Amino acid sequence: MAKSKSQRMKEYRERKKASLGEKWLIQEGNRTREYYKPTSQLNSEEKKARRKRIRDNVSAYRKRQTALLNKTNDVALLKEADLHGPNPLKSQNTLRKRLEREKKRNSEKKNTPRSKTDALIQRAGLTPGTRDTENIRKKLVRSILHLQPADDEYIFYDLSEEVFNFRKNHS
Repeated sequence: MAKSKSQRMKEYRERKKASLGEKWLIQEGNRTREYYKPTSQLNSEEKKARRKRIRDNVSAYRKRQTALLNKTNDVALLKEADLHGPNPLKSQNTLRKRLEREKKRNSEKKNTPRSKTDALIQRAGLTPGTRDTENIRKKLVRSILHLQPADDEYIFYDLSEEVFNFRKNHS
């Protein structure tokens, strides 16, 4: 049976591709690029035809993608039903996120003058909330605001002397 022109051209292109290899691919790419016309050079009917063809191609592609996604979702649902435990990667990420949030929250709390004075009062062994500790707290806050962060130990020793004097006077 006789071959059609398209079949003969297809075989010819395959033979040429086999003999020339990469060089032929470059030539073929250049040849097909020469056929392309920018939209600005097309008349209105050609523009409509091109846009319709592109729209049809895009919609067909999207249909294929959704069909493929639906097939894989059905398989994934079956596999998920078989699993009894949580996804280890997801649980690690949630744990990591939770720890990062907690670390950030704690670092924000510890950098305030109030939290620093609370820590110093607690280290000194005083009960927070009493009138005397509030007076000490005010003095500490003032000193913390005026001192460098490296001077926390100085504040603690200063507080220890004040607590010692306070206990000595009230016992």
